[in-house]
Amino acid sequence: NVMNMSYMFYGSGVTSLDLSGWSVDKVASFSYMFYDDTALSTLNLSNWGSNRTATAVNMSYMFAVSIGAISELATLNLTNFKTNNVTDMSYMFQCTRLNKLDLHTWNVAKVLTFANMFYQAKLTALNLSNWRNNDSSTSTSMASMFSQTRALTELNLSDFSTANVTDMSSMFSATQLEFLDLHMWNVTKVTSFSFMFNNAKNLKELNLTDWGSSRTATTVNMRYMFYGTETLTTLNLTNFKTTNVNDMQYMFYGTGLESLNLSSWDVTKVANFNYMFCVTSSLKTLDLSNWGVDRTASAVTMLYMFSNSTALTNLILTNFKTTNVTNLSGMFRLTALTDLDLSNWDVTKVTDFSSMFNNSKIRTLNLSGWNTLSDVRNFDVTFTGTADLWKITLSENIKFTKISTFVTAPSIGTTITDNGQNYKTTSASWQIVGNGTDHHPTGDMVTTTEMYADRLEPVTYVWAQAPTFDGVANLTFGPLGAGDFRNGNKPLATNMATGTVNLINLESGIPYKVSVVQTSDWTTSGQSATISKNDLSIQYGDNSLTDSVDFWLGNSTTSQKSILFNHNTTNAFSIWLNPNAVIDTILLGKQLQSELTWTLSETP
Repeated sequence: NVMNMSYMFYGSGVTSLDLSGWSVDKVASFSYMFYDDTALSTLNLSNWGSNRTATAVNMSYMFAVSIGAISELATLNLTNFKTNNVTDMSYMFQCTRLNKLDLHTWNVAKVLTFANMFYQAKLTALNLSNWRNNDSSTSTSMASMFSQTRALTELNLSDFSTANVTDMSSMFSATQLEFLDLHMWNVTKVTSFSFMFNNAKNLKELNLTDWGSSRTATTVNMRYMFYGTETLTTLNLTNFKTTNVNDMQYMFYGTGLESLNLSSWDVTKVANFNYMFCVTSSLKTLDLSNWGVDRTASAVTMLYMFSNSTALTNLILTNFKTTNVTNLSGMFRLTALTDLDLSNWDVTKVTDFSSMFNNSKIRTLNLSGWNTLSDVRNFDVTFTGTADLWKITLSENIKFTKISTFVTAPSIGTTITDNGQNYKTTSASWQIVGNGTDHHPTGDMVTTTEMYADRLEPVTYVWAQAPTFDGVANLTFGPLGAGDFRNGNKPLATNMATGTVNLINLESGIPYKVSVVQTSDWTTSGQSATISKNDLSIQYGDNSLTDSVDFWLGNSTTSQKSILFNHNTTNAFSIWLNPNAVIDTILLGKQLQSELTWTLSETP
């Protein structure tokens, strides 16, 4: 007739108990019964509850010990231990030092809470197969059920029913399990998955196929769900539904995943994406296409959403909507992303842009559709540390409110890589593209302060660059004597087959022309005497370079072009000596030089 055994052996010094003969059929509470019995090494509870009549039975903390205490509970006999009508198993085996537990015969149909049931237990193997939690008419909690079971490597959850579970928060937090296949779980009623696999640092494979496909729960929380799963490389989210989810902050923070395709996710009700993919150091590809279409959530925040994703180079944001977003601060900070077109983003409700692109690897950025003119907001977006940013497009409706933080353009000759082509800067300045192109801007040179100025029309700024020469080899003729010019002979340049004219920043489809002219007389070091360019004339083909001569006409499919001196087999560079010229003897035996001027131009 005993109905309450709670705290019965709480903190006792007993080392061995055989209670197998006890009739506990009417006991409604076993809570804390053996709690903190650190000396207990043998306990026999076989046949307990075999004819139970009690209802709403409480077994919370039944075998638990105080956090940090050392239990010596070495042998626990639960043969024919019945759990029918048990409703509370919270903290039941918390901190137990039992090595293994096989509870697959337990009837848990009416249990309402398994919260922290095995929290910090020292178990290495646990069998909960065939657990059926189907009879409960109210919500069931499995919050922190296996949390911090750091020795647990074998967990049998086959035919484990979760039909009435509403709370799975921290369920596998800080566990050491390597593989979990939970695709058969029914999570339609779960409202909280927060911290569910948080810091499960050994977890490598996780199967959550079909989760939430028939969800009835509302205001679902998935914050910190996979936080810190640094070795997780295989995550199956096929048909993983996010309907009615409202919180995804820190969801994938610090995971070891390399790619994620979440384009099918419904995030219309999500209000918090803060730090969602932050510190995902292995994530290379992320597809968030169609996110936010038909959004109903208001006051949506995305601060530091991709921050520190140092391997992320492929972020797909096609039709990514920012309606009702209010905070974008730090969103792309310290990312590896190089090219972002955010021109279609609606930022009319954003009140915080601070540090949005700071210290990122961003190279090109399109903000041409942005409107930040609202009186109630400050457009405090900054570009501190964006040393690779060489192109930015701003709308006429962008007004900066902070001091200039655009990084100063680099030195002349800095290489720019764009769509697999290499270009080089021709001035250490930013320039307005104007009527030109990205690699041949025609607008004014600007300072970084001027880039913050208010504008009346869209503008694109780039590092100054233009089609130009990347080096021209000297023409060489070798030692020449009077005999080399007899009978009107014109010696050829000795490096016709190796000399080149190198061009950079060319644009496909545009025809160019290279011309050359001899622009100085012949001189030698240390002497004032010269030979007139009219008396010793360089020629290209039959044309003297005393007048400008076309050397090459054409276009290039690449940004760089190298043209050999002998590219035109009918023309060659030669040198002609006027037979009537009088040469100062002081020049004989000297190395002479004359200057050529090369010109690159676009042809009509």
